[in-house]
Amino acid sequence: PQSAKRQEVRFPRHTPCMPKRGRIGGSSFSRNGADQGVRGKRNNGWLDFSNSPVGEGKSRLAFRCRVHDGCYRGYTEGSYCIFKVFKPESRYQTLEDVSDRDVEMQRQARSLAEAFCRKCQPTKRSKPCNVYVRDAALGEFENDRTLYDCSGQRFHVGRGQPFLLEREIRGAFEKFNSNTGWTTGCDPILDAFSHWSWVHTDGEQLVCDLQGHRGDGTLPYLG
Repeated sequence: PQSAKRQEVRFPRHTPCMPKRGRIGGSSFSRNGADQGVRGKRNNGWLDFSNSPVGEGKSRLAFRCRVHDGCYRGYTEGSYCIFKVFKPESRYQTLEDVSDRDVEMQRQARSLAEAFCRKCQPTKRSKPCNVYVRDAALGEFENDRTLYDCSGQRFHVGRGQPFLLEREIRGAFEKFNSNTGWTTGCDPILDAFSHWSWVHTDGEQLVCDLQGHRGDGTLPYLG
């Protein structure tokens, strides 16, 4: 029965916060649509959630999931995605839950990245080096669920609680700059993109806190 399929796969409580690499579940990313640049609007599938995180930020935890039996928020069947929720301690502070504003913010960042590549045509080692930003969707939990943080402590999310959903980025994650002025100093194209976004929008928007994967070694994918 379908209800049986929806049961989460439980992992060891102390699963480390490190993403798996390469092939997952016997299916490559290139075959299952997980690396598509765009998505549709169909929503007839469901998500198989992991309950142990693959990464964390200052206020959020990131978990892996996969789309089954159709599309979910436009992500195609078989796609590997990442869902993000606030850490338990963050939810009781002044932070609001994720909302459509987070989705719109990521859409605007993606639009600015496309404009930056179009206008500035960045290159690295004499080859095009475009910047790609994943889009996002807003999902919500259909049932109460138990998750674990990076120290193995359990916490609960309730039915109807929203989460931010993105297509998973393959490979080792890096942080390129922050929202406090810090930068690695080793990624001039991404630093230039952050500065350009502020100039291009007349100081109204600044795309920063950039993190993601370098792709084939030159192309940054940001999430």
